[in-house]
Amino acid sequence: RRTALVSPSWHGHQAVAELLLEKGASLEKVDIAERWTPLTYAARNGRRRMVESLVKKGAALDAADRRGWTALMHASRRGHRDVVETLTETGACLAQADALGWTAIMHASWNG
Repeated sequence: RRTALVSPSWHGHQAVAELLLEKGASLEKVDIAERWTPLTYAARNGRRRMVESLVKKGAALDAADRRGWTALMHASRRGHRDVVETLTETGACLAQADALGWTAIMHASWNG
């Protein structure tokens, strides 16, 4: 199951996300399958403005999914430099490792 913030976070619909948050949608509620937060969806898809908005609203920077990946790891693996910069500048942990021991830097190097 996906939460109310998944679609706007995934697609970068900032106004919709902000309305949902005003109405009480949770920043930290995860989807059942992958255990991704709205921040994970936004970071994975390179939605820098959405990432900035979610972080300003208090999204947990280092929440990990079922594989231990953080939003920073997803953005790093997909080459979303602007999102990586936003997350690291706001305090995301570079040293956190996933279930296989990979850090965000290792994920970034995967694609060169």
